[in-house]
This record gives sequence, C-alpha cells and structure tokens, in this order.
Amino acid sequence: GALRMILGVLPSMVERKCGHIVHVSSFGVPTRQSRFVGYCASKSALDAALQSMAGEVASQGVRISTVYMPLVQTKMVQSKGHSYDHVSMLTVDMACDLIEHSIITKDCEVMDGPSRFLALVYFFRPSLIVALN
Repeated sequence: GALRMILGVLPSMVERKCGHIVHVSSFGVPTRQSRFVGYCASKSALDAALQSMAGEVASQGVRISTVYMPLVQTKMVQSKGHSYDHVSMLTVDMACDLIEHSIITKDCEVMDGPSRFLALVYFFRPSLIVALN
C-alpha cells in the first residue's frame, strides 16, 4: 500500500533532487495507545521504514515528515459502541493545519501538544500511560 506507492515515486524525487513525503501516522504510535494495537503496529512499521529511508534520501534533496495525528472528529470515531468522551479530539480543520504545518516547515515530526505530552510521559513513566488506558 503506502510503502509501495512511496517506493514508486521516490526514484523521480531523487532524480530531481527534490521531494517531500508526508506520512500521516497516529498519535497512538508515540503514546502507545492500547486500544489501537493492530492499527498502531502497522503505523509503527511504516514509521520505522520511513525514518530509515529519511536518512538515506536526505542528502539527495528528499525530505520525509511524519504527522502523528490524534483522534479527529469524524464519523469513524463518533460511531455507536465507541466512547472517546475522555479524549480530546481535533476538528478536521485542526487536523489539516497539522498536515499543512508539516508541508511548510518540512519538520521530521509534527505532533499536537497533548500528544507530545503523552509521548513524554510514556518515555519517562510508561506505567502512567498504561494506567490511563
């Protein structure tokens, strides 16, 4: 899927010595959200591949950014049987702002403030994040 598409366009970016790949990942990757195990595992695999690739192609003018997207207020997360009342969600416009930020700044990682905080808490005290879930 995503990796195959990236590998398909990468040679032309390298040839032109210009390109920017923006990968929309999940806040669940750096914050280790337990309810999204399969989803986070697949996102983590792509993250690892792209982080390794970023080091290989940076000198050739290709940048790779990862946006660690938190939950966004969409029909998918507002469906029956799922309660995310305890989690702050971004509006669609706020999510677009994060992606736009990554395009403009070309930062390696883009993350909203609450997700960055949770990632730091997990780094220093994983048990606190586990307890929240």
